[in-house]
Amino acid sequence: ALLVKILYKFLQYEQEKISMPNWIAELMKDLNTPECFSMEVNEILRKYSYNYSYACRCFKKYTGTNIVNFFLASKMNFALSLLQFSNKSITEISILSGFSSINYFNRIFKKTYGISPSQYRKSTF
Repeated sequence: ALLVKILYKFLQYEQEKISMPNWIAELMKDLNTPECFSMEVNEILRKYSYNYSYACRCFKKYTGTNIVNFFLASKMNFALSLLQFSNKSITEISILSGFSSINYFNRIFKKTYGISPSQYRKSTF
């Protein structure tokens, strides 16, 4: 749901022709790329020539959310897709989604969607 709101705001900026800096649009793509999910936000930001606090302020200004929440929503959305459309174990999904702890993954998933990953998987099959 958060990712949908963010993408809506992104499209709204596009329609209103408010110029979002190209680097923020590129950063949004990077933060939504599974290959980056195992990285920390500050590692991803090294590619851009801005310090962490400046990048976070700009990201919030143009997207309406903070960078960490966006990244977490991207990871959760990816995990949700894997739970629906793959036979991978929940542990494997948590790792592919960038979580080093299955317990943390389960807690964030339940906080985000209101049910555990295993309950979600059972409800989709």
